[in-house]
Amino acid sequence: MNQIATIPWNAWFGDQTLELAFPHDWQVTTCAMADAPALDSSAIRAAFDNPVNTPTIKEMAKGKTSAAIVMDDISRPTRGEPILKVMLEELEKGGISRDRVKIILALGGHRPMMREDLIKKVGEEINQTVDVMNHYLHENLTDCGVSALGNPIFINRYFMDADLKLSVSSITPHVWAGFGGGAKNIVPGIAGVDTLMANHRMADEVGGELTGVCHPNRIRADIEDIARRIGLDCVVNVISNTQRDTAGIFVGDVVDSHRQATEFARKVYTTPMIWDQDVVVLNSYPKDTEILQITNSFNLLQMTRGKIVKEDGIVIITGACPEGRGYHGIMGHGARFFYDQSSVEDLFLGRKGMVFSPNLGPHDFYHYFPGSTRLFTQWDDLIRAVVKEKGSGLKAAVYPNSVIQMPGSTT
Repeated sequence: MNQIATIPWNAWFGDQTLELAFPHDWQVTTCAMADAPALDSSAIRAAFDNPVNTPTIKEMAKGKTSAAIVMDDISRPTRGEPILKVMLEELEKGGISRDRVKIILALGGHRPMMREDLIKKVGEEINQTVDVMNHYLHENLTDCGVSALGNPIFINRYFMDADLKLSVSSITPHVWAGFGGGAKNIVPGIAGVDTLMANHRMADEVGGELTGVCHPNRIRADIEDIARRIGLDCVVNVISNTQRDTAGIFVGDVVDSHRQATEFARKVYTTPMIWDQDVVVLNSYPKDTEILQITNSFNLLQMTRGKIVKEDGIVIITGACPEGRGYHGIMGHGARFFYDQSSVEDLFLGRKGMVFSPNLGPHDFYHYFPGSTRLFTQWDDLIRAVVKEKGSGLKAAVYPNSVIQMPGSTT
């Protein structure tokens, strides 16, 4: 009888589970993160009543006539509706009515969000009663000067025109910024193309050694400097659990609340690691919407310096990719900042790579992944290929949420 490992699958497009079957003679271990329960509505409200080094949103709204809330997009796990409901209530208590609020989707270079996406992210009622808009990286920008590092600052005009500037985003490990969330929702979230290019060039120069490191980190320092310069008043940092439910929320100062959130995130995401496996499966939920997002699965491999898999082992990336190739405004085939397949090959750290995704075709896949990596749309075909190459009785570790998991104790 085959062994079964169950993984979460298809974030935002079903949020299902998927059963992966392994040969009966393999030793298969599922390496789950610590996790945390979902917060109830009273716990979410309590976070807004106790902000970190800022007044409450209700207090900040007094005397102001308009507000803008930057909300991360569907490539991120944040369940926006319950959080936005509290924020809108707080704004109304402070004197800013819904017709004076804009919710701006922090797309950066990602695709625009359509009505179906907005309903998933902010809910039907909010989408009907608040002006919810996509950010455009080429239009309606305000020139805000340059950052301390000399990078140009172009920010969404509608955000800059608001009296009160707020942001909501996920805390997830990030290869350049240490963690997502906080100021990263502003740059690149609602920045112009020139600011995005400067930010990504810095990231290319630094390389991929900054996952989980917020200080010292030139990229993080630059985006936080920009956030302060443009007058970001308050951020809402969200930690999601294995099912994308809100497990932690930290409201307040753009830096201080973010750092408290990252410390909590480390506890939630920490994972017992197993070294020297023949095969590792890195599942990209909850960032498995499209091909660029699933490359975040490599974070765990990089943070462990590859020790989780033997040098002659196989790294398997799994991702639903319901949006297929997806879209990025400055990265990828034909874009300003070309996505080099050799850089993805380097992320495998010399290990053989395979990818399982039912929704990807070869033209999607090989624009981003090198020819040395094999794509499979059927799990059974992938397993047969592994057995053909490596034989029987293999040791395998499955990381169900690899894009957010972080190394903990080892065995």
